[in-house]
Amino acid sequence: IIKLANGSINSTPGVETVNDLVYSGTTNPPYSGGLSNIFTYKAFSLGANMIFNLGHVMRADVNQIYTRRITVSTSNTPNFDGNLTTDFLNRWKQPGDEKFTDIPSYIPGYESFFTRNVAYYTQGDVNVVSASYAKIRDINLSYKLPDHLLRKIKVKSASFTLQATNFLVWTANKKGIDPEFNDLNTGIRIIPPFRHSYSIRTNITF
Repeated sequence: IIKLANGSINSTPGVETVNDLVYSGTTNPPYSGGLSNIFTYKAFSLGANMIFNLGHVMRADVNQIYTRRITVSTSNTPNFDGNLTTDFLNRWKQPGDEKFTDIPSYIPGYESFFTRNVAYYTQGDVNVVSASYAKIRDINLSYKLPDHLLRKIKVKSASFTLQATNFLVWTANKKGIDPEFNDLNTGIRIIPPFRHSYSIRTNITF
C-alpha cells in the first residue's frame, strides 16, 4: 500500500507516476574525510587511521522474498545460503496485523506478482536510513630494534609492524548495517570476503 501525491491510498501495482516519488536523499556522501594519529613511546609506535562519510542515505537490507518457494537459491545477497532476515518473522499474517507491522505477507504462489508490488515496501522511503559512518581503516603497532641490537646482528635498521584493518566505530543507522558492505541503492547486503584483515611485516636495511 502506498500513499500517492494527491493523498489517496492505493495498492494497485503500477498505479504510481513520477509525481508520486519522494526524494529521500543522496547515496553519495556530501561530507567525507579522515583523521590520522601516531603515538610513540621509546621503540614502539602506534598509528591509527580513521575515515568517515556523512550526510548520505541507503536502503536498509530488509527481506526481499515475499512470494514463491523459499530455497537455497532464494537470496538477499550474492552466494546466499537460503536464510532470510529476521524481519520476515514480523510480516503481516492475518487481519489486524497492520496495526503493528508494515511488512508484506508471504504468498507462496506466483499469482502475487499480478496482485501486488512488494517493491512498494522494500524500495519505499520507509526503509531509507542514514548511511553515515566512521571506521578505523587501519591500526599499526610497530617496534623498532634499538641500536645495540642492530650492531649485534649487523644491520642498519629493522622494524616489525602488526596491522589490523576495517573496524566499524559508529553508524547512524540502528540496524547494525555496515554501509560499506551494503548496496546503497537496492539495500542488498554484500557479503565481504573478510571483515578484518591482519598482517605482519618487517622492514630491514642492511
